[in-house]
Amino acid sequence: MKITSYKQILICGTFAMTAMLTACSDSSNDSNAVTAPEAESNLLIDPRDGQTYKTVTIGTQTWMAENLNLRYIQPTSSLDSSSVCLNDSTEYCDKYGRLYLWSAAMDSIGMYSSDGLGCGSVTACSPKYPVQGICPDGWHIPSRDEYKILIEYVGGDSIASIKLKSQNGWSEKIEATDDYGFSVLPSSTLFSDGSYGEESYAYLWTSTTFSHGQAYAYNFRKNGQLVSIDFLEDSFYSIRCIKNSEQNNNPLSSETEIPSSSSTTIIPPCKTENEDKCTYGELTDERDGKTYKTVTIGTQTWMAENLRYHVSGACSIDYDYCREYGIYYTWADAMDSVGKFSESGKGCGNSVICTPSYPVRGICPEGWHIPTSEEFTTLFNAAGSLSTSNYALKTATEWENNGNGADAYGFSVRPAGRYIPKLFNEKAHFDGVGTQSNIWTSSIVTNYSSTTTATAILFKANNNTEVIYGYGYRYDGYSIRCIKDE
Repeated sequence: MKITSYKQILICGTFAMTAMLTACSDSSNDSNAVTAPEAESNLLIDPRDGQTYKTVTIGTQTWMAENLNLRYIQPTSSLDSSSVCLNDSTEYCDKYGRLYLWSAAMDSIGMYSSDGLGCGSVTACSPKYPVQGICPDGWHIPSRDEYKILIEYVGGDSIASIKLKSQNGWSEKIEATDDYGFSVLPSSTLFSDGSYGEESYAYLWTSTTFSHGQAYAYNFRKNGQLVSIDFLEDSFYSIRCIKNSEQNNNPLSSETEIPSSSSTTIIPPCKTENEDKCTYGELTDERDGKTYKTVTIGTQTWMAENLRYHVSGACSIDYDYCREYGIYYTWADAMDSVGKFSESGKGCGNSVICTPSYPVRGICPEGWHIPTSEEFTTLFNAAGSLSTSNYALKTATEWENNGNGADAYGFSVRPAGRYIPKLFNEKAHFDGVGTQSNIWTSSIVTNYSSTTTATAILFKANNNTEVIYGYGYRYDGYSIRCIKDE
């Protein structure tokens, strides 16, 4: 097999990009432990190759209780197969199922459906959810939200990995109870150098993208931790299909029960095409006299438009976009790294380790601050979930590719894109105007790139995707939405 090298990126943000879910050391004594109801088991026969899989119903979801093992060997431009067996042995395929590229998981060539057509490595695509991908008819590749529903049902972040892993088949003794028959096995992965990993962890693909070239996967490890991560789509991971349901796909339908990943109360939409009952206010920035519309959503009050306070060097190549969408700030500018307005973000510039003092006023007006990723989470949960927020919080006009939102809460995210400065041989330019919105948070990233990146929020034109917690390079220009101090 020909394998081209690639750089695997693991994002472990302070909150959102990598949600570390730590297992309890003794689940039998955990006061938060959930007694598992009896799981409903059945069998699925894949008519394409006659293979039989155990299935299990957990709550409202029905999952394959084994990894997919369909032989899918479509070549790519650099590889002679898009699915493999661990250690190149069919014995391991029989035990663990096959390992698939994300392009194979999504069925990017459209062999079985057009849902994931064109969703290959480092390509922009617009999957149609639910994505059948390489799953049998009537089943699909689970989204990130569907995994979140599973995790919450089995008892939450702290014990999900213990409850869902198989008690057998791991290379050494692990903490696992497999209470629901989900039976995760250590199917490992294929590394960029052509070698295979040890049988001490498992990665399961989702159909949810993070950015071009990256998609979410769930990571089960022998030590009991379950981590939601993003990885390059050139990785080889396992697949668990989930059965299609008849739930209404309209993200804001009053008939649709929207799952929430926290105890935050879901706020009903306050704005429609014909009526606007949202709670608005007004903020005047005393530094330059500019006035901003504000909106209260649940317990939070936000600026309902992007900040326009000018700093030296901002918007240096196209003032038209700045007048239209607000100023594009580097993270150092956003955090007020020079300490002009407060000490809370002082020293938080590019290529430095810093310890902000929260809340970080940054470049916001007095009495307001740069939101953390947790504060964005509260907003998204109030609007239903990550999935619904991408549609619910965007403006109802301006977005390209049929990407207009509902603006159901008056938050009015506009497709400002981002500003990329002159780097190496690349000219400074704007990217994604009309199709995305990049907004800074004050949350740091705690991985290998922690000194050059910070956590950011990405809204996309594709209404079938969720709002993305990602990282941004600190030297890029992103928008800012200030939030009022409590």
